[in-house]
Amino acid sequence: MFSRRRKKRQPETKWSWWKVLSVALFSLGIPGALLSYFPYYSHIALAFGAGLSLAGVVISLRFLYIKDWWGQITFLNIWFLLFLGIAIRAWTDVIPFFWFWLLLLLSLYFLAWALPVLHPKLSTFLLHEQLSPETIVGRGCLALAITLLPVAGGLGATFGIYGYRYGMNKLVSLIGAILGSITSLGLSQAMAHQMWPHRPWAKDKDEPQGEE
Repeated sequence: MFSRRRKKRQPETKWSWWKVLSVALFSLGIPGALLSYFPYYSHIALAFGAGLSLAGVVISLRFLYIKDWWGQITFLNIWFLLFLGIAIRAWTDVIPFFWFWLLLLLSLYFLAWALPVLHPKLSTFLLHEQLSPETIVGRGCLALAITLLPVAGGLGATFGIYGYRYGMNKLVSLIGAILGSITSLGLSQAMAHQMWPHRPWAKDKDEPQGEE
C-alpha cells in the first residue's frame, strides 16, 4: 500500500542496489529500445527513450531507501510515456499524421491521470472493468488477455520478424499501436485511481479504511 508520508524507509524491500539497478534496466530498457527502433530507427526517439530510461533508473535507485509519492508518480509516468511514445510512432506509421496522434494520445493520457479527480465514479467503473469486469466487453477483453499474455512475448517477436519479412509492415505497426495505447492509457488510469487517495495532501477522512 502507498503511504501518505513524504519519505520513509522501506523495510519490506531488502534488495541490494545492484538488484534494483538490474530490474530497472530491464523493465525500462526494453520499452526504451522499442521506442527507438519500432517501427523504424529514429535518433530523436533514441534520445527521448534513453533520457526517460536513465531518469527512471535514477528514481528506482532512490526508491531503495526513500518512498515518496511524487517519486512513484514520476517513475510510473516515465514507464507509461515510453509505451505512449511507441504507440504514437506506430500510429504515425499506419496513418502518417504525427501531430494528430501526438496531441490525441497525450490528451487521452492526461485525461486518464485526471479521471479520478474529474469523474471518480467513471474512474471506479473503468478500474473495476479492468480487474473484475461485469460487462460483456470487459469480460471478453479480460479473457483474451488471460489467454494471450503467457505467449504474448514469443508471438509478438515472431510476428514482428516474419511480418516485416513478408511485407506486413502496416499490420505489425497497427498491432504495436493498439498494444502501446492500451498499456499506456489503461494502466495509467488504473494506477491514477489507486494512487490518488494516497496523495500527500489528502485529509485523514479521505484515507481508505485499514490504512496504517
